[in-house]
Amino acid sequence: MNKENSVIGCGYIPRDVEAICLKTNREAELGDVEYKIIAEPYEREWIIETFFPVSIGVSKTEKRMTVNVLDANTGLTYAVEYEPANLVRPSMEPKTDKPGEKVDFVERARQIVEELGEIFNNGGISEKCGVAFFSISDNGDGKTSSANTFIGGRGDRIIDCIATCAENPKAVELVTKGVKRATLRTMAGVGKNKDDNE
Repeated sequence: MNKENSVIGCGYIPRDVEAICLKTNREAELGDVEYKIIAEPYEREWIIETFFPVSIGVSKTEKRMTVNVLDANTGLTYAVEYEPANLVRPSMEPKTDKPGEKVDFVERARQIVEELGEIFNNGGISEKCGVAFFSISDNGDGKTSSANTFIGGRGDRIIDCIATCAENPKAVELVTKGVKRATLRTMAGVGKNKDDNE
């Protein structure tokens, strides 16, 4: 894995995941605080306890993506289930030095697409997730635009993501126009349609 895609040194907040102390090899309860990742994600066997009504405990193993983290306060390291949504990358910090400072929209949108790509490509995103991100900005000359698009995750979750706009009538109208415009462009070849200023 190249340095740009590496998660080593990134933060990780172990929300709703299992953890094992690597010193004692025992289950650990980690706080909802940020730990530092010290190893790339890898596959690890986890022991899963199942209990029947007769209170007989049965164990089975299950392979899960895992990442090792460091508790800077205690020096202890833990193996935790790797959930990319819990990853905290330094690049996700605000891009401005001062509150209220202007951010270049086109550049920030490009960075968001890159960050989403890294999240979805590092160890596999959870099957529960889907994201659709679209942005466009006029370049100022009245003729060209800068657009960014990212679609990631499970197909039906992406559809659900877009469908949530049904709660907003204006959003439904815009998505419908967008689908119509995209269909017309596909049929006529890529280019501007007469209704682009609607």
